[in-house]
Amino acid sequence: RPKLMAPEQTNRSPYHGQENDVFLVAVVLGYVFTSGNKLFVDPSNKSNLTYTAQAKGLLQSSPEVYYLLKGLGHATYHQRFTSLSALHYVLFWSQRERTTFLVLCSSFLSKLIPSNSLRNLMQNYASTANWFMKLSPHVRADLRKRNNGKTFFSSFLFLVRIVRNYIVHYIENQNTVVGQTIGNEPEAILHYFTTIFPSLMSELYDFIHINRNQRNPNVEVFSSYFEK
Repeated sequence: RPKLMAPEQTNRSPYHGQENDVFLVAVVLGYVFTSGNKLFVDPSNKSNLTYTAQAKGLLQSSPEVYYLLKGLGHATYHQRFTSLSALHYVLFWSQRERTTFLVLCSSFLSKLIPSNSLRNLMQNYASTANWFMKLSPHVRADLRKRNNGKTFFSSFLFLVRIVRNYIVHYIENQNTVVGQTIGNEPEAILHYFTTIFPSLMSELYDFIHINRNQRNPNVEVFSSYFEK
């Protein structure tokens, strides 16, 4: 059926069968998660597939599922998740794998120059905008203290670095009010932040995935997360 076909099939562009199958999986899963409701505003406009407001609302209630479907159903076939990489997606990781991945991401992001276009892209994620005020009062007070009273905390990169620092130095907070708030071990600390920012891990995964597609040699350290 045309509305289930991948964009490259309908516009007669060169393509490979596997990418078409992945797109079909994304569409079918989308209909499953939205209980069969209309998925796209205009299914025939393959170059600009946009979820209906109802479908987007349902999918975004589970951010990691939403990002998985976006990766599987990307309009450009060579940017789609492969069936293998989809099985290695963050949705299926253990809490320890998530924690290690975030720490690696923080290190990787710190090495990107400020003018890097992909680094600037990180600032555009809406789910973590104005994130500072979403934290508990004890954590906000601790961050102000650590940053000499500064209260400008809008950068997504800074959020990732803060989560990383709390994870790496978790022992320092074990007997403090902050430790009681965010957790006393790395996995618990990450859980605290991902509860507040449900899209955090998906956004980081998406960012690294883009870098891998652009053959950035510095992302080889993440290979085990994509090719197990």
